[in-house]
Amino acid sequence: NSSYLKTIREFEQIAPAPEFENIMTRLKAMTDKFETAATRVKEFDNQELHDLVGRRLYEMAADIVMSHLLLQDATRDADLFRKSLNVYVNFTESEVEKHAQFISRVTPDDIENYRIATEEKNPE
Repeated sequence: NSSYLKTIREFEQIAPAPEFENIMTRLKAMTDKFETAATRVKEFDNQELHDLVGRRLYEMAADIVMSHLLLQDATRDADLFRKSLNVYVNFTESEVEKHAQFISRVTPDDIENYRIATEEKNPE
């Protein structure tokens, strides 16, 4: 419903300390990937596809939000949060990329592949 995206875009309006401008630029790029992925899923208008990728979308949003919160903390106290911010943003960037790649390739036609794999794993 775009509430996570709205919150993230609001966080982008909070100016970071000058030394963290590059982090904000990276976070904005990650948010663009999240938005592209969410839009792609919505365009299919397929609940099963949304169910398949929903956790990935949620993880992308959650990692970006946490990165913004760490950025805000680092802006207030760089000595205390600088290292954590850099480590977590590196992690977030790789996670967002991983999920964005998956979502960019999966289609409703793929759902059957996942359904069969699940049914084979859990026979009744």
